Amino acid sequence: MWEEELSREIFEVEVMTERYTSNAQRNLHSAFSFNLNPAINELVFTLPSPGSYASRTLFPDGLKLNNKSSYQVPVAIKINYSYGMKKSYLCFLLIGILFSVSCKKTVNYQSDQLTDYLQLQIGKYIIYRMDSLQFINFGTQDTIVSHLVKDVVTDSVVDGIGRPSWRVMRYISDTSGTGEWEENEAYLVTPTRERVEVVENNLRFIKLALPIVNDFSWKGNSYIETETINSDYRYLSDWDYTYDSVGMPFILQTATIPNCIVVHQRDAEKGSDTSLVRTRDYSVEVYSKGIGLIYKDFLHSDYQPPNVSSPVGTTSGYGLRLSMIDHN
Repeated sequence: MWEEELSREIFEVEVMTERYTSNAQRNLHSAFSFNLNPAINELVFTLPSPGSYASRTLFPDGLKLNNKSSYQVPVAIKINYSYGMKKSYLCFLLIGILFSVSCKKTVNYQSDQLTDYLQLQIGKYIIYRMDSLQFINFGTQDTIVSHLVKDVVTDSVVDGIGRPSWRVMRYISDTSGTGEWEENEAYLVTPTRERVEVVENNLRFIKLALPIVNDFSWKGNSYIETETINSDYRYLSDWDYTYDSVGMPFILQTATIPNCIVVHQRDAEKGSDTSLVRTRDYSVEVYSKGIGLIYKDFLHSDYQPPNVSSPVGTTSGYGLRLSMIDHN
């Protein structure tokens, strides 16, 4: 009964707070989560998550600072209360705390721009060593085939919905570097304010997203149809892309590259017993400021144990590793 009375009082405070806040802070009562702990006479208000509607409503000026993206983080506010606290006093206390948090206690993430990690100018290129993992002899063996590939920004275009984009042509040659460069494939890069989309083989990936801070995560394969039973890309379902080692150097075989970000995309394995079906998915990409993609490591494989039609286990899938060796 005591908790119910206090809960009703808090609800009225929410309504009062909404009533007396400015237009920019409407819907305040839906922005907070409340955690009531009568055992220690403590009430905890938690501010909304970064980038949420409530966060943008409460802090409309917090999304940009010094021309860099700035993001609110959740803040927990603890209030020691006593039963019978006047509604008006609690209301003004809440408003005062909100003012204090928004003006003094707000934590902001400063983030580089996404385009800092791309070179989207016609004529810019990156040369990689490309190692392709292939499963041969009906999946009973694997082999690595190596080439040099050169990704060149060839044109500025618009995508299917009219957004500025860049076409990148990939050329391929032998590993000696003396052979002819032949066209291999093209892909499209579309940078927006909040993310970078790349369309490869008619699949749209969200390669980068704001804010560029450690542990920030997003669904990078959300545009890809993975749920239907006939989809060839079910293994791409529900991947969480996550930033790591932001601003740190990354060691390649040819050099140590400064100011990098690591994007962990997938590291999962289903089935561990050698007598059972096993699936392995691993993917990571590394971008360097002022250069672009400098490293990629990808693997998707499915192992089938021996059966009546195949006396030995077989593996299907593919792997790809790109490692930058030059750029302009």
